[in-house]
Amino acid sequence: MENHTVDELIERAASSKSDEDYNNLFNKLRGGEVFFNLTDSEKPTVPMVDVGEGMKAIVFYVSSKDSRLTNRYGGIVWQKGLQMASKMKNLDGVVIQGTSDSWVAISQKKVSNLIK
Repeated sequence: MENHTVDELIERAASSKSDEDYNNLFNKLRGGEVFFNLTDSEKPTVPMVDVGEGMKAIVFYVSSKDSRLTNRYGGIVWQKGLQMASKMKNLDGVVIQGTSDSWVAISQKKVSNLIK
């Protein structure tokens, strides 16, 4: 595999929808940190966002400098983030957000398969 950045792999997977491109992205994320917003409450939680058609997901950003992160955010190693997502009730999947507008979504079933 060529040495592509995470953003390039997100863009490629988003446009091709191929299993190979998704797997290249997942392999690149392995061992790396992803970031997520936290609710602004006494006991912060990871908010679920509506991604259309009544589906709920959590968003993992690939950069801690992403302007879409709020003042309260957390970071987690990719594999631990998948484990966290797999335990969340009423969650339909995960969105991996690149630093540009590119993103990919993975279903809760795929999340579970990735942590096996």
